[in-house]
Amino acid sequence: MKSKKNFILLLVMVFAFALISCDNGNGGGNDISETRAREIIEPFYDLFRSPVRNANPDLVWERGMDVLHDNWLSYDGNPPPYGTTVPRGKIETRGFLEGYMFVNIPDINVNIISVQVDGNWIFVRSQLTGTFIGPDYFGFPVGPYPFGIIALDYHRFDNNGKLVELYHSEHWAEAVMQSYTR
Repeated sequence: MKSKKNFILLLVMVFAFALISCDNGNGGGNDISETRAREIIEPFYDLFRSPVRNANPDLVWERGMDVLHDNWLSYDGNPPPYGTTVPRGKIETRGFLEGYMFVNIPDINVNIISVQVDGNWIFVRSQLTGTFIGPDYFGFPVGPYPFGIIALDYHRFDNNGKLVELYHSEHWAEAVMQSYTR
């Protein structure tokens, strides 16, 4: 039940942000520019760009983790088994990415489609692409074809430009289905 509640909370937040962003051009009270928002988030998103990560993994990991506040938490809007009901901190996130996601999707890549800022919140809509390897993902069988799904991320940052928390949702069931069809 808690997972469903977290997912609903994420959807409400995304909807609320979309309404806030429709401000008839007055900037919605943004404290920072889109350019500055991208500067804050890009090191984190570079972790999900396999060509960048593979070219210099130590530097990319250092920069990607450095932009996160020491008490950063990631709240997953994906229902189990694709997600978790417990937020992940920096250590758990890195372990999950290195030990599971990037092992199972070594060519994962993210393309940021849009960035919106409101106060100390950054909303990112992006596309994740990649190809599963191995027989399954979260226990679901996968095929040999690449996938492309939309991701919605809602980051809160502090006065020092560190990301404090992330609410995110991706349609992993769609990715698994795409891996079987062309």
